[in-house]
Amino acid sequence: MAAYLFLSLSDLTTKIISSVSQYFPSSSSSSSSSSSKSSPASKLTKEITKLDRTLRAIRAVLADTEEREIRDEFVKLWISDLKQVAYSAEEVLEDFNYELQKRISETNLPVNTLVYHEDCDNSRKKQKMVSCSRLEEFSFIEDLLDKITEVKDNLDYISRDRDRLSLREEDGLRRPVESHSMRGSSSLIDSFEIYGREKEKNQVINALLEPGRTSDPHENSRGIETISIIGIGGMGKTTLARLVYNNVRVKNHFKLLSWVWVSEIYDEVRLTKAIIESITSEPCFLSELDTLQTKLKEIVKNKMFLLVLDDIWNEDPIRWDTLKEPLLAGANGSRVVITTRNKNVASVMGPKLALHLNGLGIRDSWELFCRFAFEGKSVQGAPSSLVTIGRNIVKKSKGVPLVVRILGSLLSPETSEESWDDVLKSDLWELDGGKKFIFPVLKISYQRLPSPIKPCFAYCASFPKGYMFDRDDLVKVWDALGFIPSDQKNDSVATGISFVDDLTSRSFFQATTYKGSNKILTMHDLVHDLASLIAGDECLTLEENNNWTNHGFSKYLRYFYGCHSILPSNGQFALRSFCSMTESSYYSYGKIFRSCSLIQGHPIGLRESKSLQYLKVLDISKGCHPVLCESVGYFKHLRYLSFSQPRIPETVCLLYNLQTLQNKEFAESQLPMNLCRLINLKHFIGPDQYYNLISMPAGISRLRNLQTLSIFAVSSDKHDASLAELKELNNLKGELRITQLCHITCDRITEAKEACLSKKKQLTHLILNWMYEHVAAPHHEQVLSYLRPHIGIQTIEIVGYRGHMFPDWLGDRKFSRISKVILNSCYCCEKLPSLGELPCLKHLEISNMRKLKSIGSEFYGNSNVSFPLLEKLSFESMRDWKEWWTGEGDANIFPCLVKLDLELCSRLESFSVVNMPSLETLSVAYCDKLTIKGHENHPHLQVKKRVIFSTWQSI
Repeated sequence: MAAYLFLSLSDLTTKIISSVSQYFPSSSSSSSSSSSKSSPASKLTKEITKLDRTLRAIRAVLADTEEREIRDEFVKLWISDLKQVAYSAEEVLEDFNYELQKRISETNLPVNTLVYHEDCDNSRKKQKMVSCSRLEEFSFIEDLLDKITEVKDNLDYISRDRDRLSLREEDGLRRPVESHSMRGSSSLIDSFEIYGREKEKNQVINALLEPGRTSDPHENSRGIETISIIGIGGMGKTTLARLVYNNVRVKNHFKLLSWVWVSEIYDEVRLTKAIIESITSEPCFLSELDTLQTKLKEIVKNKMFLLVLDDIWNEDPIRWDTLKEPLLAGANGSRVVITTRNKNVASVMGPKLALHLNGLGIRDSWELFCRFAFEGKSVQGAPSSLVTIGRNIVKKSKGVPLVVRILGSLLSPETSEESWDDVLKSDLWELDGGKKFIFPVLKISYQRLPSPIKPCFAYCASFPKGYMFDRDDLVKVWDALGFIPSDQKNDSVATGISFVDDLTSRSFFQATTYKGSNKILTMHDLVHDLASLIAGDECLTLEENNNWTNHGFSKYLRYFYGCHSILPSNGQFALRSFCSMTESSYYSYGKIFRSCSLIQGHPIGLRESKSLQYLKVLDISKGCHPVLCESVGYFKHLRYLSFSQPRIPETVCLLYNLQTLQNKEFAESQLPMNLCRLINLKHFIGPDQYYNLISMPAGISRLRNLQTLSIFAVSSDKHDASLAELKELNNLKGELRITQLCHITCDRITEAKEACLSKKKQLTHLILNWMYEHVAAPHHEQVLSYLRPHIGIQTIEIVGYRGHMFPDWLGDRKFSRISKVILNSCYCCEKLPSLGELPCLKHLEISNMRKLKSIGSEFYGNSNVSFPLLEKLSFESMRDWKEWWTGEGDANIFPCLVKLDLELCSRLESFSVVNMPSLETLSVAYCDKLTIKGHENHPHLQVKKRVIFSTWQSI
């Protein structure tokens, strides 16, 4: 993580240098060149530039050390000390950056906007109001210059130690070379050491023995079917491949068999030669790829072969195509089996079967453990205390065969209960066996990670095992901590999600579903141990059963998780992330990823704690609902803030660096009036329902970095933000909910047009909400017409609309990505839009349209196929609806409709299911007059129907 810290600092210095001259003028009274050069601002720019050069030079060395195995303890200590000075540099630069962001924020504020400054000398925290104006040079610049000079001198001093320690570019062994020379695999297997995997073995064997693409075994289809075995290091991928390779049925089926260990170094010449030697069992002295491939082609021509490529890392499809070219001469039915830790590798090779290998079951794990711990002797003769501890050790191993085997071997010579208990209570990375035999295998995966992703992975060690990470929150926190590189071309959220995808494909994360969310990630305990090993003293996790008072807090600590509300007041560390939860919240949905949380319900008034002075991530949204009070303004370096309380403190608006503001239980009618000062805000997230919010603060259009805005409440007060302020927010993405559109009166219709929703290309979900009133408002038709979104929108929800008709855009086939439409409580509408024109609509809900009496051909549009992809259709509370025309004869409508729900449509008399060929489920409730036609020619409905109704007239 050290090298990336320096990269983050370099980004920060570049940002400061580019802005300092604009917002810290050289002089207010003189413009001469000489005075400008000697001004504090000019000196500051000069010193920051020097510091930047030093940081970049040191980063180059650290980046190289991360690629090498540094074993000298003095060098390791040097790197640690260098990192601490880097953190000091970050603190100095962050202090200045805060003042810089403050000035940028206060530039061009609305004339009548007032800002709050807290009176730090007054214990009662009285606030005084001052008018906004361009500030003069701060006196703190001279102090800042002294601090920068001190940091730079320390960096220079430690940097000179590099020569004294003889740390050069070539120090340390480059790991890929080392791993290649130390590791390898063969097809030989000891069947007595294999436990479990019978199901997986049969899956692979069945895939191998299936007929090829053509019926003639001598005819080649110019393709090789591959079978991929995927899993983390130590999961038994190679062992499973050996079981399959040595199976009698497999050996009898294939004419030729070859086993090759690939490794991280993907060399087509070496691999082709190895395949030849494996098949022929003779040395091959050819050295050119062309001659090697010609020979291999002759060997496999018209012969059915099995090739196992063990431990493959290559993600380049072109290089795979090069290697497999001579193999295409083999007979139909030939197979390639690969083992890999990365599912992207499997995707490149186009697998016939991709088998993701999980851990062994408890029974198989226990038998494997006993094989080594008791050296094959009967467990019945072992002390019962050791058996009990051994079973708990097996549970702790989570079914990873390598871990089970190593721990069993480690305990084999031990007979004391104390020794076994030590292994049970120790983290795997603290054990000698783990350091020597397990983590060298896992570390290869870490070393292969792209550099920017490494600190993101290591940071996860600051959370307990079994933690459930919410993907989107995780990405926001990485961004807040500076782990995601700043790039003008790529959005940080998109980059962060790509990091998550990369870690998932490499088996560092496991995607799961929790309470309906499919964005939840978990981490295998073994992978968590690896993260802990990498993070070292920078991450610390203390849970309920730990006695924190007896725990030493390292000065290197930066990311903390614990179930206690306080840290030592005299701590010599400066946290960047602090997480603390109650036991009850840990086992609730609060276990979903949170970065920093304070418990016990204490108000946050911790400005005296130096350990929290440079906190960047704070989350108090779970636990015992602690109170976020006005003192939150002292956490001035916060980038991520999440909490759950009715009111947002006004001093939040002093957090000029804030990127994410999340309040899950907001109940006030108004937001802080100075919200417009948070010019770096990217995500403003609130609860799912804002029942009380009635307005947005004026000036919100200044938040041009805003990407997530949960709600925009239109106000009747001209002093609040108008709907037109959305015009500048073209970076909005995801969901946008606009409420209280009823306040757009006839004289304000142009606000809807000026909002320019059609320019917000990244919005996917748009909710337009008027109020639940029954009185017609014809001008709503013009408002909704102006609120036309970008054609990339995916979901439209319209609630409380009181126009008589819908605008034409709602049935425009140009909206080719709309998959879901909800029309609710549009009381005054007398007919539906031509939704049948929408080519990708899959889900349609229509409810509470009280004046709708008939649905005719206008609903379907003029396309050859109407509702071509619609799968679910529901009508509810349509009290005056009488007629529904569903086409005649062989009209091509609803070809994919699977589920149809009708509820509280009491006057609907009949409709036909003839033109619903895919209908499987029909639910009808409280439709007393309804008659279903065409059911006799609808076998699917007869077999799979689900009918609920009060009175059924005819079927």
